[in-house]
Amino acid sequence: MKHILALVILVFSAYAIAQDHSHHVKHNMVMYGESEIFLSHLVYKVPHNYQVILKIELPTEVREHYLAEKKAHPEDRFIFLFDHMCIGDIAEAEFVVGEVFRKDALGNKIVLEASLKLTKDNYKIVFFNELPTDLN
Repeated sequence: MKHILALVILVFSAYAIAQDHSHHVKHNMVMYGESEIFLSHLVYKVPHNYQVILKIELPTEVREHYLAEKKAHPEDRFIFLFDHMCIGDIAEAEFVVGEVFRKDALGNKIVLEASLKLTKDNYKIVFFNELPTDLN
């Protein structure tokens, strides 16, 4: 009986831990702007139920590449895809890491920066709001 109880506790503990990490996913942030650059989280359902807008400072070479690509491909969508994280914890995060890319009209993904790290000094939260979890 003790072994069964221990197994049940272990299974429920593992389930609880897995649930705690369910919000640690990748998050698409639309990039826009030129003199000032912003990121806006694409809002959907949990765990993407946070409207987050960041003002960012890109490293010089990344900024120049982004602006050149934006000028050359004005109809494309520019995305900063955050690595696994809980977007609700962004205010406490010391940094964010992700991939910067653009998507053309055919859906082709063109990577501008494979792994970009922005420290807290490089981004400012302009807007943050958790939306209801019943978004469907």
